[in-house]
Amino acid sequence: MSADRMPAEFAKVQKVLDLRTARAKRQYLEKRAQYDELVVAADKFQKEVNDLTDQYNELVKQLTVKTGSLCVATLTDISDRRYWLNFDRELKQYYLDIAEADVDDAAEEMAVLKASWLKLDAREQVVEKMRSDVAKKAATLDEIKAELELSDTVISTSGLSRGC
Repeated sequence: MSADRMPAEFAKVQKVLDLRTARAKRQYLEKRAQYDELVVAADKFQKEVNDLTDQYNELVKQLTVKTGSLCVATLTDISDRRYWLNFDRELKQYYLDIAEADVDDAAEEMAVLKASWLKLDAREQVVEKMRSDVAKKAATLDEIKAELELSDTVISTSGLSRGC
């Protein structure tokens, strides 16, 4: 392969790697945004579970403190409220568990995408270094070739011959 064609080949390889790296980076950033949204949703569910747990505990506390002075209807209302608070808390806990599993899955996918992106980026840097090295060697060869042509011109004009 000639020195003139070599940079063009590297340019093609570099362009393909640039596109692949850009795509990998875009996929990683999209997954990162999705991960951030999932974390926010999981945090929201966690807050709701905590709030419902606090309300439930407060209701149980009121029930134990006021048991002797409350009528049956009030105790029934408190018991019903406690039941539904517990139901809501368990439902939100279920959604929280799903959200946390989604966060874990997104984190794993994000790690894979980031590794792929970094691998392509490293490969891109290696190709760029190789292109640079080849360009330097090609320039050195061109200088040597120019010097040889100059020395051949000097020899042919002086009437001397090189070699044996």
